[in-house]
Amino acid sequence: MKELTALRFRGYCSQSNFGGFKIPIPIQNCYYREYCNVTHSIFLLSQNELLGSSVPIKLVAMSQSREDNGILLVSMKMLPDDFIMRLKIYKNVINSNRRLIFILEKLELEKSEDIAQLEKILKLESILGKNKFNFCAPDEIKLLKSTIMAN
Repeated sequence: MKELTALRFRGYCSQSNFGGFKIPIPIQNCYYREYCNVTHSIFLLSQNELLGSSVPIKLVAMSQSREDNGILLVSMKMLPDDFIMRLKIYKNVINSNRRLIFILEKLELEKSEDIAQLEKILKLESILGKNKFNFCAPDEIKLLKSTIMAN
């Protein structure tokens, strides 16, 4: 009989603002512990991003690791703004048969097909997030429609 092994996840913490919030690291770790409790996973010690770093050095290093089953992020808004950097992280995680888990959005990136969905959501977030009241300019409405219709 094959023994079941619990999945092991490591949290990624950032002291920077993301998505308009600045969530203290102890609270980020509470999200991660709760996720692991609910999913019966093992919560490994989180890695904290270096303060003031313009490049997510710790997140890139974590994406290359094979010591766990994936990386927990409070939100997909913790991903870097740069598409090439995000793509590198996605590919590192997927190529090592691991996953990125975004707690607040209840999303996972586990296979290459998930990249397109995640990037669409990030694109819509950036369009809707430009204005304080989430109103779109006419050219943004066209872009929004084309993004939705591309699905």
